[in-house]
Amino acid sequence: MSTGNDTKAFKRAEVNLQGQLKSYVLERYHHHYVPGLNLNKTPWVQQWNLENVMSLYRQYPHQCDLPKPLLPPTKLPRSVLADGDPATDILATKKYIDEDANRILDTFQAHQNKFTIQLKKDVSWTFKNDKMESNLPRYIADLADILEMDPDPRFEGKYNWYYTGGTLASVTFGGEFLLFFPYMEEMVAMPLCTKDNSIWNPVYKKAAKCSIKHPIYELRHNVTAQTCRILARCKTECAFYSITERDNKMSILEVDSQKSKTPFLSADLNSFDLNRYCTLKIDRALELWDMVSGKCIRKNTVKSTKCLDDEWGSVRYQTFNPNIIAFADRCSLHYLDVREPFEDPVLSMSPKSHLESCDDISLCIPSNRESRYYLGTTHSLLMCDDRSPEQCVHQKWTHQFRSPPLLGSTLMCSGQEYVIISSQVPSDVSIVINTWENYDDPHSYSLPHTPPCMMDTLMECQQLGKCLDPFLRSRLKLSTVGLQLLTNDSTHDAFIFLQNSIGDIFYQCITHCEDTENLPLINTHAYYALESWEHEILQQNRDIIPLVLTDQVNMKHVFDDFSNPALKYKLEPPEEIIFDSWKQSLDKLSSYVDILAPELLSAWEISEEGELAPQAAPHQKVLSWLEMSSPKLTENQSQEPQEESFVSLTPILSQELVSVSQQCRDVVEIVDNDIIEEPIYSATKMKTKRKGAKNKSSYVAGF
Repeated sequence: MSTGNDTKAFKRAEVNLQGQLKSYVLERYHHHYVPGLNLNKTPWVQQWNLENVMSLYRQYPHQCDLPKPLLPPTKLPRSVLADGDPATDILATKKYIDEDANRILDTFQAHQNKFTIQLKKDVSWTFKNDKMESNLPRYIADLADILEMDPDPRFEGKYNWYYTGGTLASVTFGGEFLLFFPYMEEMVAMPLCTKDNSIWNPVYKKAAKCSIKHPIYELRHNVTAQTCRILARCKTECAFYSITERDNKMSILEVDSQKSKTPFLSADLNSFDLNRYCTLKIDRALELWDMVSGKCIRKNTVKSTKCLDDEWGSVRYQTFNPNIIAFADRCSLHYLDVREPFEDPVLSMSPKSHLESCDDISLCIPSNRESRYYLGTTHSLLMCDDRSPEQCVHQKWTHQFRSPPLLGSTLMCSGQEYVIISSQVPSDVSIVINTWENYDDPHSYSLPHTPPCMMDTLMECQQLGKCLDPFLRSRLKLSTVGLQLLTNDSTHDAFIFLQNSIGDIFYQCITHCEDTENLPLINTHAYYALESWEHEILQQNRDIIPLVLTDQVNMKHVFDDFSNPALKYKLEPPEEIIFDSWKQSLDKLSSYVDILAPELLSAWEISEEGELAPQAAPHQKVLSWLEMSSPKLTENQSQEPQEESFVSLTPILSQELVSVSQQCRDVVEIVDNDIIEEPIYSATKMKTKRKGAKNKSSYVAGF
């Protein structure tokens, strides 16, 4: 029975996964939930059966440890403290602008009869005070104000594709691993050293840094035996840095920069000439530059063969041929020859026949093998070979990312090519291992594997009662903007380095052996590192001064009043306010009548209040008391005691009658013989300590 069920499931998968997905599947389900057919070898399998499928695919052959932080936490900007993300702020801003603009347009459509429609040709402009003025309907002026707040009118998309390529770069220079990254408005070149248990430590003494003016979106590098050149692409500027080593200390210096009013989409360094580079702008303008002369060698606009959804593009010099530039847009991969006018490509490869209707190219990374490129699309990863442009797709994997991939890296390790791609979502990371049995026959035995992310490390720590700060979760969910693969030459292990949008860097090993015994110990180091990292974050949060914002108010009139010298403040005497005294006489208070008293007293069957007895004045009370006590005092003094043994136990001594200077007589205590002579408690003797004589000081005045 199980064999039959397996056969039916296999038949359904064979029918539904081959070719493009049906329309009802795309309409009812999220596209990234739907799996696809992985074409993992060349040539492809023409006829599928259950036996050859089981022999073609294997599980991921390694184990991955939990990621851990590499550097101390960066100081957060206020936008992040308000649940913001620097990588997606442009998306949120444009979303709010679109909502406000659509609200005005919907109101106009609903009440179109009430508005006056004014054509563009009917608008007349006049110059007044060096400004152009015109009379327009109110809704047009409001719509213009909203559209003017757009930070980038030419940007369109569901993710920030300015970060294509990533903000991390790694090289081996001077016998050391160097990691380049932006960190708190600085460009940092950090040497790294390895330790046991898959731990990397930054060498701060050798590190170098320099300030940067704008946020960095992409880093490219080129290394020779003597120098190392880094290209940092910003939105409107490309900066170039030179790395040198002297006296066991790294130094980084900005050697050139290229500015532009049009945003840059991509840039790359020539692999054979450090002084040559190319840039791609958002208007598809490709420029070749010489850093020595500072002049543009060649410039042209690449034509678009199809109608594209947006202006995204990516350029790369070929590793083995510096005269060819690989240019990728949303639908194709083009080869441009710099020796000819590159208005039209010399070769174009379109993988659209192997993609869904909603698939667009979003990433292009070169393979370690010649003539091959890995193309990341919305739902797939493709390996293309330019030697067969008509059938360029030789391999295909389904990554199932929630967002299009825009970061990627390749690495040859132990004879296998590791390909890793990532989107801006922190958990969207996929590892593909391509095995080259022969030079031209790639075969990927394992399916795309997703390693643990920082949220998994946080979850394990919270199960142990650690890292319970709720803000830590939101910080670890920030967008990923940098990715790099490194290998340890001593252990031949591969490591992933990831950077989020505020500069935090995390790393993990992805090639542990399946039977390793040190994996629990390595994960324990990750728990401890995250706990220490959280402690540093809490220390930083204590120093943050809270920012209180009020509603937006126009304060121009206040500024005009304060800046007007003609206005003078006239001091007027304060008005005297006379309040009625709170003191009232008893006669006045007694004259008040309690209206609610009868209702309240009726519960106790009391109809009227009893009359209060008249009370004498205080001085009258003292005089009457003296008159009553003086006859008794004289009578007691005239009588003689009849018995000598009678002694008053309670002498009449009043504070009002006895003077302060009088001394009380001793009272003789009468002891009754009937009382038991044995004391209940043993008598205690009080010992007084004698004060010792003070030692004479041997101090002599004057010394």
